[in-house]
Amino acid sequence: MIEWSVRIELAGAFTEEDADRVTTALAENSPATGFGPGELDAQFCVEAGNAQDAIKKGINLLIPALKKQARVIGVEALSMEDLDRSITESNAPDLVGVSELAGLLKVSKQRISKLSSTAEFPKPIATLAAGPIWRKFAIARFAEAWERRPGRPRKVSKSPVS
Repeated sequence: MIEWSVRIELAGAFTEEDADRVTTALAENSPATGFGPGELDAQFCVEAGNAQDAIKKGINLLIPALKKQARVIGVEALSMEDLDRSITESNAPDLVGVSELAGLLKVSKQRISKLSSTAEFPKPIATLAAGPIWRKFAIARFAEAWERRPGRPRKVSKSPVS
């Protein structure tokens, strides 16, 4: 048997008392609960042979502990080893500003200003006092599809008016 951390999201009408009831009923399973408008989130430990069995066992513990109707809208089971690993990893997204972006795309910062005003370019997730920032994966996706044309665009000569 393996120890699993099971997280189950429920939809329904919940109160603080519901969350407290679940926490008390699952005290031996190291529970953590939270609730908001229309949902309750519970994470606790169970022992099972595999993730699927851990989820089934978790649902079979949670629903009776809640003592009311609820609909399961999300589940996750992680072995304790995987949970420990995920806790040590950063959950912050890779972000880039104008300088990093210029380096990634091998263009000037001025060119980034022009590119970022096109419809195809990803929108920044925020604009700080230092300037806009983007998620690195969105820029990578843009770079793959970008039809780069090196050099300056040709000037269109205007023919004299006759």
